[in-house]
Order: sequence, then structure tokens, then C-alpha cells
Amino acid sequence: MARLFSDDQQFTELVPGSHNLSLAVMQARIDDVVERHIIPVTTRVVYEEMIALLNQEAAVEGINLKFIELARKAVVHIALAQSTTDLNVRASAGGFTVNAQSETTAVASAERVRQFAENRSMDAQLAMDDLIEFMDANAASFAGYGASVERIQLHQHFIHSTSQLNSIMVMRPGRWVLQMMAPVFEYVEEKYLRSALCDELYVHLKSLLTTRSGVTATTPVDYDVYKPLIRHIELAVAHLGMQYAIDELGLKLNVQNGFYKSFYKNANEPAQSQNVGDYGVLKVQAHHKAMGAEALSNLSKELQKNFANYPLYANSECYTNSISREVYMREEDMNGGAAFLGCN
Repeated sequence: MARLFSDDQQFTELVPGSHNLSLAVMQARIDDVVERHIIPVTTRVVYEEMIALLNQEAAVEGINLKFIELARKAVVHIALAQSTTDLNVRASAGGFTVNAQSETTAVASAERVRQFAENRSMDAQLAMDDLIEFMDANAASFAGYGASVERIQLHQHFIHSTSQLNSIMVMRPGRWVLQMMAPVFEYVEEKYLRSALCDELYVHLKSLLTTRSGVTATTPVDYDVYKPLIRHIELAVAHLGMQYAIDELGLKLNVQNGFYKSFYKNANEPAQSQNVGDYGVLKVQAHHKAMGAEALSNLSKELQKNFANYPLYANSECYTNSISREVYMREEDMNGGAAFLGCN
């Protein structure tokens, strides 16, 4: 089967600055990047169809050529970012080198290497965003893309588009971050929203999400009487999701690029880098944790105040049991608090 790059020039022309890198040195990393990052976004079927065209004598053109160009660009930056430490890449004023056997060049400073890796990470984020945007815009030409597991998974969460997330975040994540966050959203929804909404209402609202169509998730959801709840839900999922994603996905924040996927192995250490364009990760996490807790509190207040408007919630076993339990606890607390403390 053909590979994404067939000669050194296709690879090296996308590498910024002066360098002595070769396709032979980077091929193993490129294959890994394709498997772990490109195929989960484009789907294996679409990717293999596009790569198969490279075996044909006819020139690849139109949207197929654009796909190849965008995929190559993303792969180069991800591979470089990941290889900065793993393959002993050294950045310097005269370019960067890969020391394959022994140290024959001066080792660059740790900060210079870090900056190189982070710049490639941000370039990779933008390249992947462009690739996803292109795929969404041309979904009809890529059979199976819209029905892929990754796209369907994203559509089944309360936050399912960059416009939603960007309306909440001060620092705006891109399309790739949004797609990577799908399992994080699922964790947040199951951990926090299921208990807050009770099973019946939670399952009903989630079922409404599956009625939408369109790979870009732009089809609105008819939440009907539940609309007053939805903004609280979106805020809770977005903020708590971002709190967890920063750790789980290794996300960083930059004043120009917003949230991006970092491949530098020390990117999330508490000690902040010297790059003034980066925001403190721990401060941002604390902000999202507080905002997520506030959103959950407001969601609970809305449900308690207007429970009659939400019969699935009002008639649910978890809601009726919580009412009885709260009354019982207050009465027992007045008589010594044994039940409240779990001693009765």
C-alpha cells in the first residue's frame, strides 16, 4: 500500500526552517501519527481510499489532492512535535538535527527544544482543524465519514460543536480539541448530569441528541420545554469537561491559539514555561472547576424551583426519594442527628 510521503521532498518541504531531517529517519513516527491521530479523524476507509489514489498513474487532483495536502501538513507537525525528545531532535539557531548514533552536535537548550515542540504542536492543531473543517464541508464526497464512530460519538453529547464551546470559553478550543473531548464529555455527563437530572430526564434529553443529522452537528435539537435547562447543562459540561481534558488530553493554552494539543512530554508540569504567550494551566483548571460547580448549582436550582415543568424529573424515583430523605434527615438531626451521620 502507498504511504502518505513517497520521497524526501514531500516531507521536508513542509518542515519549517533549515534542517537535515530525512523521511527515512522519520518514517516510523509518521506511520504512528497516521494510525493514532489521522485515521481516527478521517476514518480508516476514507484515508485508505485517498492513499490508494497515490498508487495510480493519474494525477491526484481536486478535493482528493486537498485531502492529501492537509493530511501531510498535519502529520509533519505532529511527528516533529512528538519526535523532539524521543528521537533526540535538537533545535538551534542554524536549524535542527537528528543525532542518529552519537552526539556530534551541540545540544540545544531545554527551553529552545521546548519552544520548538510547542510551536509544532500549535501548527499541528491548526492543520488538524483545517483538515476536519475540510472533511465536514465535503462530507458528501467522503463515503462513511459522516457515519463514523468518532463523529457519531461527538454528536451524542450536549456539547457537540465548536460554536457551542466557543460561546462559553474565553480561550477557544478548535475542532480537533472538540473531537478529542468526546470521551471526556461522556465522563462528565455520566458522573455529574445523570445524578443531577435523574435517570429518566437524563436519558430522555440524551435521546433527543440522536435525532439530529449532519456531520457538522449544526442541526438544532428540539428540546421543547427543557430549553431553560440546556444552557446550565452546556455550561456544566463545557467547564467540567475542560477541567478534566487539560489533564487527560495534555492540553495547553496559548494567547494566539487557544486550547491546543501539546506533544511535549513536560507540557503540563506545574512550573510554567518562559513563553509569555502561555497561560498557567493550574489557574485555568481552577477557573473551570469553579464555573462548572456554579453551573451545576444553577441547574439544580432550576429543577427544584420549576420541577412541575419537568414531569420526568418530578416523578422520578431519585427525586421523590431525595425529598423524603431530606425531610427525614432534618427531623432526625433535631433529635441528635443519628440518621444524618449514618448511625441509624
